[in-house]
Amino acid sequence: MGRFDFYIIERQLKIFALLIGTLVTVFWINLSARGFAEFFSDSQAIKLFLLYVFYELPTSLFQSLTLAAYAAATYVSYRLYSDQELWAMQSAGASPVRLMRPFMGFGAMMAVLAAILVHEILPDSRSQGAGIRIRMQSDISQFRIQPGQFLFPTDGVAMFVRDVSDEMELLDVFIHSGGSHQKNRISHFAKTGRMTQFDGDTLFEMKDGMTQLWDPKVSTIRLIEFDTMRFNLSELAQEFSDTPRPKRHITSLELLRQLQNEQSEDTVKHRLWVEIHRRIAYSLAAFLFPIIGAAALAAAETYRIRLVLPIVGSLTATVGLFLLGEFFRDWVRESGTSIAQMYLPTLLGAVLALGLIVASLRPMRLMVAKQ
Repeated sequence: MGRFDFYIIERQLKIFALLIGTLVTVFWINLSARGFAEFFSDSQAIKLFLLYVFYELPTSLFQSLTLAAYAAATYVSYRLYSDQELWAMQSAGASPVRLMRPFMGFGAMMAVLAAILVHEILPDSRSQGAGIRIRMQSDISQFRIQPGQFLFPTDGVAMFVRDVSDEMELLDVFIHSGGSHQKNRISHFAKTGRMTQFDGDTLFEMKDGMTQLWDPKVSTIRLIEFDTMRFNLSELAQEFSDTPRPKRHITSLELLRQLQNEQSEDTVKHRLWVEIHRRIAYSLAAFLFPIIGAAALAAAETYRIRLVLPIVGSLTATVGLFLLGEFFRDWVRESGTSIAQMYLPTLLGAVLALGLIVASLRPMRLMVAKQ
């Protein structure tokens, strides 16, 4: 029977690889293409974009894993029943519970893969991707500039650049700050401009220019020429390392370390626990969903039900359990209630899988029906 288990698991892994490759590609392209078309102006932007695309891969895998695992187990189970392979095994004395063993083994493999993904790989990739995204959006000189067009990087600020040199210098720069509701209006003109870093601050440096200041008190315009002028843009373009990381960007081991910090507030500790248990619940879902799909087909074959009905029913159940899990996660996080409520969808899924397996324990009825 060991060869039979290996045969079933191998078929599931092949289908899973095909499905996960297709789904990940679709989600990957969709996630990577959002809002980054304007950053293809130079080679450096393309390099950062490719890095961002790479770090979006675990997110696509996270969105696809449980669905692909369910579909793989359900499809293989359907083929085994339609080709009478499982019927042959039952005729040889194998019970439905014994026939579910390779599907449980496949579910255990998916649970281990999901645990590695959500506890270590996914948080780190999200952190790296967010850092690249903020860098791309905040580095105005390389990514936000569109020569010959007015840009509005923040409220009350307008910017115009005639061209960008091969050395990434901005040529003929115009910056105006102050709207109609503001008293002071300042305009800066410079031949060149460039983003620089100094002591951890993001600076915008302009050279060989002039500043025009409108003073409403005396209704005059003041002109000030300058050789070099620098603006500190750290508040406008904050570095990722200076901002607190979201909990989903932190690995589970780091979350546990934060929980040991006695200075953390109860609310903060509660949300840290919610994030950790959310990841555990996801791993359990990756284990249960394939079993639910296979067990539903086993019960349908026992009672001579058309196989399309359990497929639709089990798919509806798994989607419902997933949505219910998301609801309870948000509920527990916001209301501060017991963490145990987060596992209610997991418990329902386990009861459903066990009920379907018990319902399939009718081998004699199945043999009579076949005869």
